[in-house]
Amino acid sequence: DPQVTAKPDVVQAITDRKLLQTLLDAGRLTRGSDGILHKGEA
Repeated sequence: DPQVTAKPDVVQAITDRKLLQTLLDAGRLTRGSDGILHKGEA
């Protein structure tokens, strides 16, 4: 998918099996006070 391959940091995170933490760090996901992940604003 060209949208994914255009983001090498996301591809690297997928292969390193740390995608969720990478998305949290980038602000693409947020974790609510209840611990549930939500789509971020970034």
